[in-house]
Amino acid sequence: MDPFHVIQWAGDALNDIRRKTWQELRSIARDLKRQLDDLTRGDDAASSAGEIEKQQTSIKTNAALAKAVKGALYPLGKDPDNLTGRQAATLQFIADTDPRLYRAYLSKEWLRAIIKLPADEAATELKRWYFKATHSRIPELVELAHKVRRHEAGIRQALTLKLNNARIEATNNKIKLIIRKAYGFRKVKNLIDMVMLACSNLRIPLGHREGSDGKKRSGHLKRYFLRATHNYA
Repeated sequence: MDPFHVIQWAGDALNDIRRKTWQELRSIARDLKRQLDDLTRGDDAASSAGEIEKQQTSIKTNAALAKAVKGALYPLGKDPDNLTGRQAATLQFIADTDPRLYRAYLSKEWLRAIIKLPADEAATELKRWYFKATHSRIPELVELAHKVRRHEAGIRQALTLKLNNARIEATNNKIKLIIRKAYGFRKVKNLIDMVMLACSNLRIPLGHREGSDGKKRSGHLKRYFLRATHNYA
């Protein structure tokens, strides 16, 4: 199990929590505005002036938090060392106003730090992280913890061997790009030939470039262009 995918799971879970939080804030905003409309339409405007002011303050606070949560995709997902000043300020605002979302962020960063530890230390810290995540009362974190526990053997093996499948992922992406650029292939053999051409060490002897045998093919190329020129003359 590649540690990169573990961090990707944590990032996806955190983003689900962020979206859920934003939707809850939007719902709260609608309720607050409805209550404010009821207060402004009331007969006793003098007695409700204080309530109106309090409601307006709540609406402004909720709007600021909703805006911060909506734009917090990158601040919550990035490495803390790579945050810009504005992103760090957004993260600090969330820490001050939304403890639940910030706890989920800290859990994700804790998991990221565990992946960088030696295998023995990582195994101990992973148990502590699992206990905290399963007792966080955040459904997305609980689900993430169970998923990590199911793949714990593979994660520990990857941390011990220091291996990942980055090269395989890069090759898969290159193959997908080849298919997209060609708008598909009529035969599988054509796809295999193109993949071998793009993803292997094969060298096509074009111009003065050497082939796989180290020989140049400039004479053959000159004869080809001479014949083409003669045919079109």
